[in-house]
Amino acid sequence: ERVSARHVFLALPPRATPAEEKRARQKLKVAKKALDRGVPFEQVATQLSEDANSNQKGGLLGTFDRKRFAQLPTLNTALFSLEVGKVSPAIRSQIGLHVVRVDTRNKAAKTFAQARQRLISRLEKEPPAEAEVSSLINALRAKASISTTLVFD
Repeated sequence: ERVSARHVFLALPPRATPAEEKRARQKLKVAKKALDRGVPFEQVATQLSEDANSNQKGGLLGTFDRKRFAQLPTLNTALFSLEVGKVSPAIRSQIGLHVVRVDTRNKAAKTFAQARQRLISRLEKEPPAEAEVSSLINALRAKASISTTLVFD
């Protein structure tokens, strides 16, 4: 299973003081209220998130499987159990606080045949690369046998 998600992240050390945690939770509460009012997630993440890698991308974490955040089990659980399009409450992990939204979820294929069919259909939608077309034409030319017969009446 793979998901595409976004987050608003506030760094918080594991042994943060109660005052530090309270400030961070208040900041996330403001973010959550803005999201509930309809402010785009991307805008809130760009303004408030402290994740340097995803901040300028509107909080985008990309598409990933369960291995990516395996060392952050509470975050991982939220990412793979949250409904698509829903915004999570504040999630505490070892590195800080997160508010996440899952944009898409791709279920894992149950069998090899299903995975094969999914891959084939995805590849069929893509146009062939110029190198692929050229290679195919060259292979067909090499196999071709053209003979001309001139007949005069």
